[in-house]
Amino acid sequence: MDQQTSTPDGLWLVSWFIANAPWIYAGCASAAFRFVYQWGVDHRPVRTAASEAFMCGAVVSVSAPVAAVVGFNETWAMVVGIAVGLAGPEVVRSAAVERLRAAGRAAAKVLFKGDDDAGH
Repeated sequence: MDQQTSTPDGLWLVSWFIANAPWIYAGCASAAFRFVYQWGVDHRPVRTAASEAFMCGAVVSVSAPVAAVVGFNETWAMVVGIAVGLAGPEVVRSAAVERLRAAGRAAAKVLFKGDDDAGH
């Protein structure tokens, strides 16, 4: 192995941070905006505003690999991640639960199609 191209053992975290710096900055900015909005405008407690802001920042920071799997390029992945992060955990959670319930009802209709009149 070539020693000049390999990363020293202690510097892998630094190289990872440099490679992912735009996403980390976007996550921090989204968290800051969400915290200011919830604490200043909605007058929520500091602990609630801080925890939800942290979740929004985490959503933005991890949206790069998820968007790459879905097929977005990096620019659109950033836009989608920030939009989801600023929407907040309540909006994302309620949308996900609604989609999962709809998918569960559709699967139940397919799986148990003839069970209603089988025993009667």
